Amino acid sequence: MDNEVNVLVVEDDPLIAAHLEAIVESRHDRKVSIAADAETALSLAESLQPPVAIVDVRLKGAIDGLTVGRELKETFGTTLVFVTAHLDEAVRHFPERGVLFVGKPFLDQDVLKALDQALESRKARHS
Repeated sequence: MDNEVNVLVVEDDPLIAAHLEAIVESRHDRKVSIAADAETALSLAESLQPPVAIVDVRLKGAIDGLTVGRELKETFGTTLVFVTAHLDEAVRHFPERGVLFVGKPFLDQDVLKALDQALESRKARHS
């Protein structure tokens, strides 16, 4: 499908990553690429230029999800949806406008709503 939207999922837990992939791809115009760490996420973003990324705040490794998100936003213009069990901490460390947060555990419809809002926000900024 030519109008597919590439969504980057940055999540180090394979079960949660697979769940997010299933949620996102339940909308048939969306294609998901998954990265389990910061380095993979940035490499994928360079080739895919994703309009939206769903990023776990707490990633294993030296670089956390907030740092990855900031890099995706600043370098590639990616609109961000953070998923986290630590909402207060995430909002405090990333107060910028145009960034969405979904708490863990999450409901499918919460992820879809945030993703739709992210895409609408991006469309409004680029029109």
